[in-house]
Amino acid sequence: MARVWRQAAPFMGAAWALTGGLLAGMALGWWLDRKFDTAPALLVGGMVLGLVAGMAEVARVAFRKGRRDDDGEAP
Repeated sequence: MARVWRQAAPFMGAAWALTGGLLAGMALGWWLDRKFDTAPALLVGGMVLGLVAGMAEVARVAFRKGRRDDDGEAP
């Protein structure tokens, strides 16, 4: 069972990075929209940037995991 959790851990971390990036981008965009009265332009921009950053982390983990064998060691 520990092996399963060890293999799943990078993907769980990537899921949190995706969620965190999206939420952080939304929060920053919302705050900037309120400060500069540009609603909803900066909120949408923050969402897009957060989503791109989160997807980059997911891709990084997936590609790195794809290069490893079943034991978790690099080939």
